[in-house]
Amino acid sequence: QLHVLKKQTLFLTQLTAKTLPKGLHCLPLRLTTEYYKLNSSQQQFPNQEKFEDPKLYHYAIFSDNILATAVVVNSTVLNAKDASKHVFHIVTDRLNYAAMSMWFLVNPPGKATIQVQNIEEFTWLNASYSPVLKQLASPAMIDYYFKAHRATSDSNLKFRNPKYLSILNHLRFYLPEVFPKLNKVLFLDDDLVVQKDLTGLWSVDLKG
Repeated sequence: QLHVLKKQTLFLTQLTAKTLPKGLHCLPLRLTTEYYKLNSSQQQFPNQEKFEDPKLYHYAIFSDNILATAVVVNSTVLNAKDASKHVFHIVTDRLNYAAMSMWFLVNPPGKATIQVQNIEEFTWLNASYSPVLKQLASPAMIDYYFKAHRATSDSNLKFRNPKYLSILNHLRFYLPEVFPKLNKVLFLDDDLVVQKDLTGLWSVDLKG
């Protein structure tokens, strides 16, 4: 009985960790509404000429979590010696694109440059090109992540989060295709807080 209860506790803890408070569900809806009230020129981010400038410091963040992404961007900018040389490329899904864009239009991170992209616009990223995408769409994979009644018997429950079915979680493998004109891109996950200037990483010799 103790063993069964431990399994149930693990399952409920994971369920709680995946659940968002109602207020955070409302935030993307409000941001999306405000975004579509803007005209097309107001929806554009400034400094677009910096998006492909290889002399600047470029970061990639692939996420559907607006507040988490904001923490990563703001903490990086806060610790940057010269924020004007930092460019953040945020890729999100179609559902969150408007809200993510609106957040950074209203809350620009100082002198840093922001680009928000919708992964749906990456037409080259399809099941025939990407083995990862083909696998994620397979019935067996979907069944593994969404059959909750089986999750109670799985010892590796933390790895059964349905977020792993999102291509956003695997897009890092396609960094060269996403940013073909950039020499170096630093990938930042959306669960970190930067605590020092990161520009030293660009001087690391990756030996080709």
